[in-house]
Amino acid sequence: MPPSSPNDSTDPRSLRIEVAVLTVGAWTGAQQALLSRALTHLQEELTSAFPEFEWRLTTASLAATTSAEAATRGGLAMDLLEAGARHLEQQHVDFAVVVTTQSVLDDRNRPAVIVSSQLLGCGLVALGEGAGEAANSASGAVEAELAQRLLETLASLNNLSIDARSTPTAALPPETIEDWRAALVDVADERLEESAVKRSGTAFYAASAFVNLREMFTAVLRTRPWLFPFRLSKVTAGAVSTALIVLLTAESWELAYAQPSLRGTVAAVLVVLSTIVYLLRQQDLLARVHRFRLSERRVTAELATVLAVTLGMLSTFVMLYASSAVVAWLLFPPEVAANWSGGPDSVRSYLKVALLAATISVTVGALGASLEAPGYLRFVINVDRVVPDPRKR
Repeated sequence: MPPSSPNDSTDPRSLRIEVAVLTVGAWTGAQQALLSRALTHLQEELTSAFPEFEWRLTTASLAATTSAEAATRGGLAMDLLEAGARHLEQQHVDFAVVVTTQSVLDDRNRPAVIVSSQLLGCGLVALGEGAGEAANSASGAVEAELAQRLLETLASLNNLSIDARSTPTAALPPETIEDWRAALVDVADERLEESAVKRSGTAFYAASAFVNLREMFTAVLRTRPWLFPFRLSKVTAGAVSTALIVLLTAESWELAYAQPSLRGTVAAVLVVLSTIVYLLRQQDLLARVHRFRLSERRVTAELATVLAVTLGMLSTFVMLYASSAVVAWLLFPPEVAANWSGGPDSVRSYLKVALLAATISVTVGALGASLEAPGYLRFVINVDRVVPDPRKR
């Protein structure tokens, strides 16, 4: 059964899965024909494996542009994923898959053929260089490869996986059928925004968070926020440089020791909270996609993003505090620490100056986030799977 267009009318069924396949850029007739054949292949496989579901694969063109600067470190990938997610929100479909003839780079500037985000409900398939020549090929292998990439993307969006080496064509391994069916039943279930019960904004957020608690924390774990200090290199570089300057200044030791412990702790908490709010606003992490309606996906994505950034900045602060304390202990003998701080307790001096250094440096580090490549932090938080281009390894 060929893919349907958005205007097709189909009798509603209880288990409907709607997937929007969105093309970006200028496509030749041969490329469009290739995509159409691949979608037909994919829909036949899905319908055969799951006849109890009504599969609607719609196609549309997507207008998405990006600057040359934003094309690096995952910037282009995030622009396309967010454009697809906005289409998903507007059209109320279950998943969106963006297909582009452009080459796409991941956050480490490596070519990728698949980039997916469960938080956004959107995946990206990059045909890359040579897409035009491949489309003109009469070989069915090209069609099967594209169908396989589309199937892999759908698997990623359902927290499933397919080994392309063992399944080179768009076919579902028999041992994964039940896992797919369980995931698809959950997708086809009625969402809170579709129910007849009307809720206020706060009640909807609370209900959505409760229903999707597991998915939310799973999404946060996938971002690995404890690795933020290492993945956000410019943030960390600015923070570490500032911490070293603070430790090498005698007045900093005196100021830190003179501060009551409670005041220093409260100041540190307020600074960390401020950096979290700054990053969320400066990187526009919450408002780029979800501007149309309240939905379970919107609530899950927003809360997971806030939690990921919070844990990431807390990890950064803890790393700065611990490393500052160790560096201070290694570089400055107890008598120097006591002399600079003006107090008799050298251990207390080390801990207090480390707290001051971490508090100041995490602020500078957050300001350094503006130096990261456009889209990089959004890529780190939202993207959960990248398939490298096997031709570029």
